[in-house]
Amino acid sequence: MPGLVGLTVAPAHAAGTELHQVVAFIDPAATVTMGGRAYFSADDGIHGRELWTSDGTSGGTRLLEDAHPGSGSSVPTDLVVVGSQLYFTASDDIHGRELWTSDGTPSGTRMVKDIAGPHLDALSGEGAGLTALGGEVYFAADDGVHGRELWRSDGSEAGTVRVGGSNDTGSRLPPTAAMAAVGSTLYFAADPGGTGYELWAYDATDGSAGEVADLYPGTTPGEDGPVVNSSTPAGFVADGSTLYFVADDGTGPKLWKIVDGTPSRVTNPAVGSDPTIELVDGLLAVIDHVLYFAADDGETGTELWRSDGTPGGTRLVTDLEPDGPGALFGVSRSDTAVVDGTLYFAAADKGQLWSTDGTAAGTHRVADLSPSFLAASGSTLFLTGDDGTGAGLWVQGVAEPSTPPAVVPTTKPGCTAATTAAAGAAAQVTSATVKLKKAKKTRNPAKVKKARKRLAKAKKAAATAAAAQAAACA
Repeated sequence: MPGLVGLTVAPAHAAGTELHQVVAFIDPAATVTMGGRAYFSADDGIHGRELWTSDGTSGGTRLLEDAHPGSGSSVPTDLVVVGSQLYFTASDDIHGRELWTSDGTPSGTRMVKDIAGPHLDALSGEGAGLTALGGEVYFAADDGVHGRELWRSDGSEAGTVRVGGSNDTGSRLPPTAAMAAVGSTLYFAADPGGTGYELWAYDATDGSAGEVADLYPGTTPGEDGPVVNSSTPAGFVADGSTLYFVADDGTGPKLWKIVDGTPSRVTNPAVGSDPTIELVDGLLAVIDHVLYFAADDGETGTELWRSDGTPGGTRLVTDLEPDGPGALFGVSRSDTAVVDGTLYFAAADKGQLWSTDGTAAGTHRVADLSPSFLAASGSTLFLTGDDGTGAGLWVQGVAEPSTPPAVVPTTKPGCTAATTAAAGAAAQVTSATVKLKKAKKTRNPAKVKKARKRLAKAKKAAATAAAAQAAACA
C-alpha cells in the first residue's frame, strides 16, 4: 500500500497453519475465545446475524444458537468470558436486547433474564460494558424504572440484580459503558447528577460505590447556560494493580493511570510526548507491563505507541504511514490480539494485518487483508477479514484435516444473487454504524444527525434485501 513503511514480512508458519480463511460469512464480528474455540457474531446468508463457534477448521465451525429464528438477527455483541461461561447481549424475536449466556453448547445457550420487559432493550447495543469480576459479570442496564445503572449477574435469573447503592432517580452510566476490574474493585464512568461523567469505583467486597476523582471539574459556557464538564473515563485496561484509561481533563483525551486508587496523567508535554487518543477504545493491550495504544501526536497521525506508565517511557513504536491519517486511524482494541507475546493489529485503515514485538525492527506486515475483531487462544490467532474476495473467519496456527468434510450444495435458483445483495446491504449498515460512532465522538450535532439518517436508510434497505433473500432462498 502506498505510503506504508514496510520493514520485513512476518516469519513463516508451519505448512498448513499459515493465516487462511476458514469459512466465508457476511461481515463477521465480535470475536472472543473460550476453551480453545472462537465465538463470534456472523451472518451465513440464511439465519441472519447470530452466534457462531469454531475450532479453526471448516468442519468445526457451526452455528451455536439461532436466537432470532429464520432470517432475523439477534446481533450478539459485547462478548466476554467469565470462567467457563460466555456472556453477551442479544435480541430475539420476543425480547429486546438482554443479557445472554452460553457454556459453548446449543442447549446451554440462553437468555439470562428479561430485565426490561418484552420488546424493550435493557442493554444498549452501543456498549453494555460486560466485565468479569469475582466469577460474575458486571454491566450497564436500564430496567425501565431506574435509568441506566450498574448491574451484576452470576448467570441465573435470580442472581441478576441491580447493584445496591445505585441512583434511583435517573441514569448514572454513559450510553457507551466501559468498565474494568482491579482486584475486587470495579472502575467505571458515572454521573449521579451535577458532576458530569467522572471516574467512579465499586468495591465488590462491601458493596460500596463512590466517585474516585473529578478529573475535569467546573463548567463550560454553552448556548443555554453553563455546561457541566465531563472527563468521561473510558478504554480501561488493567495491568496487575495498575489501571490505564483515557480521560479528558480539558486538554483532550489523554492517557491516565490509577495506582493504589489514585489517578494521574501518564503523559506530560513538559517531560516528553503527549499524544491524543482519538478513540476511547484506543488502549490496545498490555504485554510484559508495557501498554500499547493508538494515538496521534499531531505530527505522525494515529500510529502505534507504547508506555511503561511514565512520561519518559512513553514513545512511538514506528510510523507505518508517514503520509495520511496514520496506519492505526480508526483501530480499536477489538482489532488487536496477543499471541505468544506478539501483538497483532490492523493497520493502514484496516487494510493490512501487522505484528510487533514493541520495536520498529520487530514490526512486520503479516498479510494484505482488511482484518478486524482479533482474538487469541494459546498460539492460535482468530480474526475476521476480507482479502478482496469476500469476508470470513480466518485463522493462523490451525491446519485443516487432510480430508475435509463434504459440503452438500443447497443453493436455490436466485438465492445466490439475493444473498449477495443482502450481504451488500448488511455491509452498508455496518459502514453507517461505524460512521455514526465516529460522528458521535466529534460531538457535532449536525454530523450526528446526518449519520443517523444514513444509518436509518441503510437499515431499511437491508431489511428489504433480507426479506428478498429469505423469499429467494426458502
